[in-house]
Amino acid sequence: MLQFNEVLPNAGDIKGGVFCRKEKIGEQLFLYSFLDLQREQAEMASFSGRAKKNGEVDEKKLMKKRLSSGTIVFESNLDLPAAKVRLAFEDRWVLELIFDRYKNDLDFDATKVQSTSAVEGSEFVNFISVLITLPA
Repeated sequence: MLQFNEVLPNAGDIKGGVFCRKEKIGEQLFLYSFLDLQREQAEMASFSGRAKKNGEVDEKKLMKKRLSSGTIVFESNLDLPAAKVRLAFEDRWVLELIFDRYKNDLDFDATKVQSTSAVEGSEFVNFISVLITLPA
């Protein structure tokens, strides 16, 4: 998934410099990988800053970091264009803000259930309740 075969066009929050690859790995299962050059540069700068503090570089860690810096891989059962998957990833922050409000401002953090499906159902009902109570 680190051998990219596409470049995404500029769209939405994507600022260019994003390589991608889409692979079908099962009957209805897809992998999407993205290499964001800006994210890669930021991650390598952070790694370099930590190495400066220590005064030395672990060669194995550096090689591993160079291979994966700026890369994100998604698995999905949806057959979508890679650009749409990337935009959905960029839009995730909106969901994070909604769930932050849901949990912290409205104090809906206790589920009182055990199974995964019960938690998902409870959280879904609570989320819908939050949406209904939000001012228009």
